[in-house]
Amino acid sequence: MTIQKIRSMQANPPVFVGVYEALYDEITNGTYKPGEQLPPETALAERYGVSRGSIRQALAILREDGLIYNHQGKGNFVSQSYEQLPQGFEHLDNPAFSAALSECDEVTVYYNYSPPAAVVQEKLKISASELTINGNLVYSRCGKPISHAFMEVPVKFISAHDINLSDDDSVEQFLNYTLFQLAATAASRITFTVAEETISQFLQVPPGTQVIFIEEILYSNIGEAIGLCKYYLLPEYYHIHIVRKR
Repeated sequence: MTIQKIRSMQANPPVFVGVYEALYDEITNGTYKPGEQLPPETALAERYGVSRGSIRQALAILREDGLIYNHQGKGNFVSQSYEQLPQGFEHLDNPAFSAALSECDEVTVYYNYSPPAAVVQEKLKISASELTINGNLVYSRCGKPISHAFMEVPVKFISAHDINLSDDDSVEQFLNYTLFQLAATAASRITFTVAEETISQFLQVPPGTQVIFIEEILYSNIGEAIGLCKYYLLPEYYHIHIVRKR
C-alpha cells in the first residue's frame, strides 16, 4: 500500500469550527439546558460575527453529535439525552425510546392478529398455521410523530408469559417493554431508506422522506426467534450510538 503525505492547504481552521466549539461548550457546561431552544440563526450569526452559512455548518455538526435536534418550523433544541450517549445501541431495548434525542411523550398503538406472511415465517421459523400479533406503533413528541415501528410476534410466545391479549394496555406494555426484557439477543440491520406511502402516513411526512431503518429479529435465551421488529426513525430526532470494544 502506498502512503501519500497530505499537506493542509488551510493555515487556519474554517470559521464554523470556532462557532461549533463555542456552542458545544455552552451545551455541555449547562449554559443551554436540555430541551432549551437555541437562538435563531440570525441571532447566532450576529453574536459570533459570521455568516449564516457558517452557523448552519456548526449546527449541522452539533446535530450529528446528537447534542441538538431541529424541530421543523420552530428551530434547534438541546437534546434531552445527550448525557446518556455513552450507552450505545448494543444495549438491547426499544430504540424508538433509547435512541431518541428527546423523550417520546406519546405512543399510539394499532394491532391485530393474523397468520404470518411467508417472509415472516422464514425469519421467525414458524409455520403458516401459527397466529401472530401485528403491531404498528407511532412514537410522538409534542404531538409530532418522530418514529414508527412495526412488530410481529408469535401469539404462542406471548401466551406462554401470561400476557392478557384482550387488554390494550397490556399489549402496549408488552410490545414496548416486556418483549425486549424477555429477549436475550438480537440480529440487527441498520440502513437509510425513504418512507413509502404507508410509513409516510404514520409519520405524517411526504412520501420519499429519508428515514433511518432498523430491522431486528429478537431471540430468547435458548435461541428461539420471538419477534420481528422494523423501525422507521426520522433522523433529526434520533442518534444511533454504538460502543465498540475489543
